[in-house]
Amino acid sequence: MPRRHCLRLMKEKAKFVELKFFGGLNVEETAEVLGISSDTVIRDRRLAKIWLLRGAQPVNGS
Repeated sequence: MPRRHCLRLMKEKAKFVELKFFGGLNVEETAEVLGISSDTVIRDRRLAKIWLLRGAQPVNGS
């Protein structure tokens, strides 16, 4: 996957985290702000959570 595409995806996932945890928005509010469906918000929040959990894992040998 090209680096530019990965960076774009990371920015999108970061926006979901920002709106939920720092903005306090619920699913419907997030969908409205981003102009997407509530189902997309739910799916993308799940993906963002997985990305965050993977990033929090210790690296082998550390």
